[in-house]
Amino acid sequence: MPPSTLLLNLFGGQVPRNNRLTRLQDAPLAYVSRWSRCDRFCHCSLPAAHCVEVRARRGRPSRPVDAAVLVVYLGKHDLLSYTEPGQQTAEVDSVLVHPDYAAARPSSSSSGSSSSSSSSTSSYDNDIALLVLTEAVEPSRHIRPVCLWEEALGNDLSAVVGQVGAVPGWGKDDTGAISNEIRVANMPIVSQETCLRSNIFFHAFTTDTTFCAGFRNGTSVCNGDSGGGLFLRGADGRWRLRGIVSVSMFSVNEQACDAYNYAVFTDVAKFIPWLRERMAST
Repeated sequence: MPPSTLLLNLFGGQVPRNNRLTRLQDAPLAYVSRWSRCDRFCHCSLPAAHCVEVRARRGRPSRPVDAAVLVVYLGKHDLLSYTEPGQQTAEVDSVLVHPDYAAARPSSSSSGSSSSSSSSTSSYDNDIALLVLTEAVEPSRHIRPVCLWEEALGNDLSAVVGQVGAVPGWGKDDTGAISNEIRVANMPIVSQETCLRSNIFFHAFTTDTTFCAGFRNGTSVCNGDSGGGLFLRGADGRWRLRGIVSVSMFSVNEQACDAYNYAVFTDVAKFIPWLRERMAST
């Protein structure tokens, strides 16, 4: 399976105790406030670029998905329920993919190792996008905006290595089934050196705008979790969005996501100037 198809999944994740998507043990999820404080209306959602891109084919260049076909669900917990209390939907006005996004292009050959992925000619560099909603969404007890990583905190990865982030999602579980209820996996951020030394695969998919995370113990992300956030809780008690699920490994032998290797995340801290510029202009 080519790496471009690896949407992430939570192996070993737990259902949040408060039973609400929009709060994860007091962590607000992936709806971004356009202000520096997280007490205002929000009007953007922040996915991975590869989740909202129509891939190039038959001579046609890649392009963002048409905003008219997208709907953003807020306050969602159970994927099979259409009448959850507090649930809202929002239409999308525009899809803004980072201009330097470079999707992986799988080659015709692939590795035969037990945990491997097809090689590629480029990485998922700058794998980030912004969905601008047609209307601002007012936070409620079911829906909260998440704080963006703040420029004052810096973007040095070494400052957060070892910190354990919370990663929510509806990806496949360890039986290969899609989870109907949102689950949360705790995943520590590791250094780039540790990640690169762990498997040659990561040399093709890590850049200075990514980081790796995971315990390599069966708790990870997989198909269905791509574009989800990794949230870190600061000393002030606030949760901030530091990463976006981008790429995970695929086990050829098991024909499933490899939960015993690290996963690659887009480092949101490297994109704060671009995000603020784009949000200010919408």
